[in-house]
Amino acid sequence: MSLSIVDPRYFRIRVLDGLIVVAFLISGILVGCHSPEASDEVDRRGSNLQSLAGLYRTYAAQHGGNPPPNEAAFKTFIQDQGLKHFESFGITTIDELFISPRDRKPYVVIYGDGPEEMPNIVAYEREGTETGRWIASSMTVVAEVDEVKFQQMVPNEARR
Repeated sequence: MSLSIVDPRYFRIRVLDGLIVVAFLISGILVGCHSPEASDEVDRRGSNLQSLAGLYRTYAAQHGGNPPPNEAAFKTFIQDQGLKHFESFGITTIDELFISPRDRKPYVVIYGDGPEEMPNIVAYEREGTETGRWIASSMTVVAEVDEVKFQQMVPNEARR
C-alpha cells in the first residue's frame, strides 16, 4: 500500500513509527546512563552525532520533508548554517562533525530522495565499540544500542 504524504494516514503512520523509535531509544539511554562516565559519553555524542541529527531534521524541514539526497548537499547545507555553534564542542570543520570520536570512523548518514524515504534512524557509528553503536534518530535522540538492537532498528538497505 502506497500512501501519499498528503494522506492523513501517512502522517499517523510516520508519527507512530517515530514514537516507537523514540521510546526504544529512551529506554536504551535510561539503561545505559547509570554512571558519570556514561553521562559524559552521552554528552560527547551529543556534541556531534546529535548535532548531525538536528541538522538533518532542519534540512528536511526546509526542503519539503525531503532528507538530504547525498553527503555533498548535506555538507553544503551545514556550511551555509555556519560552524560557530560547534566551536564550543571543539569542532572547527564540517568533516570533524561527521567523525565518531569513539571509533574514529565517519558516521554513516542515511540519505534519501523524498518524504517516503525519511528514515527513523538518520545516522550511526560505522563500527562502534564492544558495547555497541551510537545511533541518532530523526527525532534527534542519540543512544547506544547493542548489535542485536542495531540490526532490528536499521534496515538492511541502510547499512553500509
